[in-house]
Amino acid sequence: MNTELKSRNLQIDLMKGLCIIFVVLGHSSIPFFPNFIVLFHMPVFFMISGFLFNPNNSSSFKSSLYYVKKKIKSLWFPFLLWNSIFILLNNFFILTNIYTTNPSITPFAQDYLSLSEIIAGIIKSSLFAEDTLLGGTFWFLKLLFIVSILYNTVEYFLYSFFKNKEKFRIILQTIISIILLSTGYFMNIKKISFFSIGAVCSVYILIHIGRFLKHFSSASYPIWLLPLSFLFLLFLSFYGKIDLNHNTYENPFFLLLVSFSGWLFIYSLAKLISSFSATAKYLSIIGKNSLSIMILHFLCFKLVNLLQVYLYHLPCEYIGCFPTLFASPLWWILYTIVGVTLPVILNIVRIKIISYFHASKK
Repeated sequence: MNTELKSRNLQIDLMKGLCIIFVVLGHSSIPFFPNFIVLFHMPVFFMISGFLFNPNNSSSFKSSLYYVKKKIKSLWFPFLLWNSIFILLNNFFILTNIYTTNPSITPFAQDYLSLSEIIAGIIKSSLFAEDTLLGGTFWFLKLLFIVSILYNTVEYFLYSFFKNKEKFRIILQTIISIILLSTGYFMNIKKISFFSIGAVCSVYILIHIGRFLKHFSSASYPIWLLPLSFLFLLFLSFYGKIDLNHNTYENPFFLLLVSFSGWLFIYSLAKLISSFSATAKYLSIIGKNSLSIMILHFLCFKLVNLLQVYLYHLPCEYIGCFPTLFASPLWWILYTIVGVTLPVILNIVRIKIISYFHASKK
């Protein structure tokens, strides 16, 4: 692996690490600038996916099929596996106060599930049609799975018809992206929600922009872009919100402006952090384990809830508060630390156990 590729991989890992920390921060009920925290990190995640897109994935039917198989393994399977686990454990979670059935404690109170409801829930999960409370971030896996395959499929057909016209293919992808964004915005303002089609249309362009930004990956970003993009995002946070899960945003221009500004902020911050080897090392580990953090941080939050219940002598059912119990004055810091570090530790332990058993079989 050459030095440029290593540097690029480190940069992406740092960016993913920063984005997932912002995800956990946004769910920790942080009292400072909550609109800023949740404004841009998810758009940047989609742009990173576009940045990593390899045109070879769509150069033939075989490579396109292999790409779909990879996405099934990396996105669909985790969605199904962990949704199924959370559904199967639903009643156990209620018995152990991880969930509560008391709506006066949290609006996210849960009900016991019958065997038929559990089976139906797992079947629906296989079709991306079932959500769970602890799997509240899994919408990203669903959306990324659909939009990635759609983008690659469009690219495959464009490559089939215009094999030697790369610039023309890019222009056509841009036109398609704009048409889909317009469609997504129309569904947004008309409140049309059907199987996340509107959200897929809206984020398609983010994949395309991320792919375009790859051409500038070797460019040097001036240091003043970091404070400037931060202040600009902070300013924008007072004028609108981004909720890609529900395909909600002010207008297409606002979505693109926030997404690009978020990219500059995260990219510049990651570049700065890369200068500090120790910090960069730990942040890159977080980035490499971003999927585990996304899957498990809500569950790990329950440990902080448990601590608060013990310290403040509250009824045990308060453990079921979601996503947090008390966030102030500084509890949000502990939520973030636990929500980020514990999933990383658990995943590293899992990998070591699997490696040990594989080695023992040889």
